[in-house]
Amino acid sequence: MENKITIIGGGPGGYVAALRAAALGGKVTLIEKENLGGTCLNWGCIPSKIMKNTADLYLKFLKAGSLGIKTEGTISPDIKTLMARKDKILEDQRKGIAALMKKNKIIVEEGRAIIKSKGVVEVIAENKEKKEIEHDKLIIATGTKPLNVKDFPFDHQKILSSNDMLQLDRIPESMI
Repeated sequence: MENKITIIGGGPGGYVAALRAAALGGKVTLIEKENLGGTCLNWGCIPSKIMKNTADLYLKFLKAGSLGIKTEGTISPDIKTLMARKDKILEDQRKGIAALMKKNKIIVEEGRAIIKSKGVVEVIAENKEKKEIEHDKLIIATGTKPLNVKDFPFDHQKILSSNDMLQLDRIPESMI
């Protein structure tokens, strides 16, 4: 009899556990409420590095003249193009993870997971549809979210979370 393993969370901890459990013969269901890849892929490491690398390149171009490289015209950042590039890279990475899940016969359920009882997790999809999943083993790998500090709550205009920063449609004049 094969082990039924349910994993809540599709970030690096969750999807790697799913791949390993499947490789060991488990019947694996992975539940993710947002996008595969977790915080690192969608809101942290990867998108912030894409933006930082672009900013570094821009600063190098600004110094090009002092390094003996002539530049004609003006050089300016294009936030819309940068965000579109970031979004495309992230989507390609998410598709890669989804392909790995499919190749390894891992069932991916999209929705919010609620532990109902020992051996049962309920998944509530975005459309409010509910589904119960039975399991022998449960792994919880739900990751992190930005901390909203009581005295300085995110207003998403002047006080931004790290997630907000990765969705800007303009470059701020200044930041603290």
